[in-house]
Amino acid sequence: MLTVSNPTEHAARIARMSTSVTRTTERLASGQRINRAADDAGGLALSEALRTQVRGNAQAAKNIQAAINIVQIGEDGIQSTTEALQRLRELVVRAANGTNSSASLEAIQTEMDAIKKLALSSFETAHEFRVRLDGDPFDIALDFQVGANAGEMIRVDYEPIRTALIDFLIPAYGFTELANDPEAARFAASRFGGALPPPNTPVPPPPLFPPFPPGTTFEQAFPKLLLVNPNTPGNIQNCFDIVDSAREDLIREAAYLGASHNRLERTLANVETSVLNLASAETRIRDADQAAETTELARSTIIQRSAISMMAQATTRQQSILSLLRETAGDA
Repeated sequence: MLTVSNPTEHAARIARMSTSVTRTTERLASGQRINRAADDAGGLALSEALRTQVRGNAQAAKNIQAAINIVQIGEDGIQSTTEALQRLRELVVRAANGTNSSASLEAIQTEMDAIKKLALSSFETAHEFRVRLDGDPFDIALDFQVGANAGEMIRVDYEPIRTALIDFLIPAYGFTELANDPEAARFAASRFGGALPPPNTPVPPPPLFPPFPPGTTFEQAFPKLLLVNPNTPGNIQNCFDIVDSAREDLIREAAYLGASHNRLERTLANVETSVLNLASAETRIRDADQAAETTELARSTIIQRSAISMMAQATTRQQSILSLLRETAGDA
């Protein structure tokens, strides 16, 4: 009895191998093991979650670099202000010497008045740039998004810098000079309820201001204390107190911004490392094994060609048998 191969079995095998060859070729062409959810549903979900973290952390790294740049602006502003205050202190020390004439003291006072404006400008560099980010002078803290997820933030508070500026401006200028200097008045205004009143306005009772004798005006309550002309012990002491207090505040704020800068840099290093590790993990899940896929392509191709050959042979054999049967029937 003759055994005839079933062409249907070979056709099914050819179809299966064709699908295998197509998917293997697709993996080799794309370089990815997972091209659709049907390839590996669980692996795809994990891969997409890792991709989300990778892209989020990559953007966070850019955010941190921008934050570092902003903090550096503040550091540079404080450094410039410190240099101005150092010069102010030198002038106070010089003015304290008894060899100065009235004309010398007047020249020293003129330079001090110019340098305090330079100090104000430097303070603005440290603080005012922050206002320019959104135009809100009372929004004095920055929240930096430093991670891929909600809540991963670092806050840098500029309130102490603004407070230090105002604490320096009021005694360095005095209320009357503040009222006549729009740039200085803009910063000091918040200490006086949002806007500077006329200098001869009586100071309201507490709690907004300390208690003053009834009828005391703003220009009387807040006089200019950064004065070395005339050279009196009281004036010199006031100048030392104003300048030294501002310097101490600046040193403290420089340390705070420096610590914030270092924290941001360390966070940046951690985020960049996280990006590399997460990307590597995602690659291992999603990317194709080129060696394995090439082997699978060769195997599937051989099986497919073998099935095609077997199907051709089976078809030929069946046709031969049918031809023999026809001949036998004709002879009979």
